[in-house]
Amino acid sequence: MALPEPLALPDLPDLPRADAWLAHHARTRADTDAWIEGDRRISFAEAQAWVDALASALLAHGLAPGQRVAVHAKPCPAFMALFLAISSVGGIYVGLNPRYTEAELAVVMADCRPTLLFNLLDGEPAQVRKIEALADRADGSCWVVSGRRLEAFAKTGADVAPERLQAARDAVRGHDTALLVYTSGTTGTPKGAQLTHRGIVFIAPITNDPAHFGVEGQGRTLCNLPVNHVGCVVDLCTNCLVTGTTVVFQPDFDPDAMLQAIETHRLTMVGGVPAMFLAVSRSPRFHSTDYSSLQKIILAGNQPPLPLVRLLQEVTGRPVMNGYGLTEAMGFSTFTDVDDDAETIAGTVGRFDPRIGWRLADGAGRPCPKGTAGELQLHGDWLFTGYFQRPDATAEAFAEGGWFRTGDIAVVTPEGRVQLVGRSKEMFKSGGYNVYPLEIEQALEALAPVTMAVVVPVPDDEYVEVGYAFVVTQKPDDSPAALKAALRERLANYKLPKHIEVVRDLPMLPIGKVDRLALKARACAAIARRAAPSPLSSASLPRLA
Repeated sequence: MALPEPLALPDLPDLPRADAWLAHHARTRADTDAWIEGDRRISFAEAQAWVDALASALLAHGLAPGQRVAVHAKPCPAFMALFLAISSVGGIYVGLNPRYTEAELAVVMADCRPTLLFNLLDGEPAQVRKIEALADRADGSCWVVSGRRLEAFAKTGADVAPERLQAARDAVRGHDTALLVYTSGTTGTPKGAQLTHRGIVFIAPITNDPAHFGVEGQGRTLCNLPVNHVGCVVDLCTNCLVTGTTVVFQPDFDPDAMLQAIETHRLTMVGGVPAMFLAVSRSPRFHSTDYSSLQKIILAGNQPPLPLVRLLQEVTGRPVMNGYGLTEAMGFSTFTDVDDDAETIAGTVGRFDPRIGWRLADGAGRPCPKGTAGELQLHGDWLFTGYFQRPDATAEAFAEGGWFRTGDIAVVTPEGRVQLVGRSKEMFKSGGYNVYPLEIEQALEALAPVTMAVVVPVPDDEYVEVGYAFVVTQKPDDSPAALKAALRERLANYKLPKHIEVVRDLPMLPIGKVDRLALKARACAAIARRAAPSPLSSASLPRLA
């Protein structure tokens, strides 16, 4: 396991919690903007006073260490103030995504059982009805505070002595859970990953290292990601507290609004999943936007298509970067270099930071020989501590010796870069061969007309399972047969998807990732329709004696 190297950030204090960074900047750059929402600007000093008031109010209402507090909101300063207030006094923050249905939120609510729920969308009738229904299910065990009552709620802690607030904060330990992040559910029932204060404190300086995603000077970035996602709470909002970066909030992802924000606020960094930037590239503003303030564009969440990386580099003229991260590891662990070419960014996830403990292991948990593929496994006291109330899933997630099994299969190139092969759970066997969808997707996306591709397995009478590819192309009339023919030059025969469907777009989860479960259901339904006999086919006619 690699030993930590000297931190590249200058004058970084050793602080125990995320809110302590806010307090640090409130002392050292009090009047600098911490958060911006529309025309509203909140300085670090104002943010600190707000967080202290909310934290005191939580104590006044009896919040005990380890109790969960849910926040139903879109990205905004109030959500971040609540996260910092809740976690600073030992509570556990749980973000609720407004795009989730009542049924989806009910699963999370039943699992985490919050004592408080802040609904910051009380001006939207549909959202109010959803939260009221969830509160009814809780049968009085969860008290709901509406957004319009948030200021009044904050005042209820006025009688809490500063010494009591400080004592509550001093009692929080590094291994205590700061937030629960529920997995997206692309492959099953969501589980609540327990992310700790220690993990946040450890990973934020690494991400903000100038060699990685850090920027020079006063940083300004955009947050338009959902409040239940590690990318929003940790990767963006909390990490920005390390360097005192200003966060501009937008309630929803909108390509035109994102491009406008780059110009208006002179943003220094923007990030998101590839599907978001694909949508941005289709905006009428894309080619005319002034990108000169940007120091870095970060693609995350899944491997970016090569055409998209090239397009972003050519149009913006700014460095594009990629990295590997996951919820259970607090975010990013690997990073491409700022001067990497498009092929490297699209084909690898860069190198592991030397402060991260990692290995490639085979199915028996043995380290893999150099140059061979294996499962990426991570090690360290900064990792999540397990899945909330799921000891079975937690035990399954860790190998002997405390190594976290990411489920991602990778190989290390001779240059030391990590190349993802696929996910062990997404791998399927076709004719006895192991097939990884990611390899097929990257081969498809390397074809000139293809902008994005997703491959899912479907049943097959001859090969047990085969690939079904959904492909977004520049021209919707591109021929599946032509795409398959072009693939033959790039893939072995057994890896070729038996079915290719050209589509205009792909179904997305509320967190911005492709909904593979929906695509698999759609593919299986299409296969079933093709296999069903026609009412007029010979197979459907009665046989003569």
